[in-house]
Amino acid sequence: MKRLSSILCAGILLTASAQPPVRDWLHPTTFSLATFLQPSLEYAPFTRWWWPGNDVTTEELKREVALFAEHHIGGVEIQPMSLVMPCKGKGRADRIMSFDTPNYY
Repeated sequence: MKRLSSILCAGILLTASAQPPVRDWLHPTTFSLATFLQPSLEYAPFTRWWWPGNDVTTEELKREVALFAEHHIGGVEIQPMSLVMPCKGKGRADRIMSFDTPNYY
């Protein structure tokens, strides 16, 4: 048992020392007032986008993505919701609750 423990410890130490060091996680950036006032999208904030299930048209989706870009949002995490969305209107509940369609993705 003692020998097995020694072998395991040696393996762990060898594995830990074989990992390459983490470098360049914070790349150098030149600061200027111009880049501070108009930063690239690399530094733009992301947001969470609550989406009404599958009740989204391609045209509306493009319009809203353009609004995000115009307001310098660097990306969105889409959260499709269906269980708590209001379903008034003919067919709206079916559109909200549907999923696994090409338009959904």
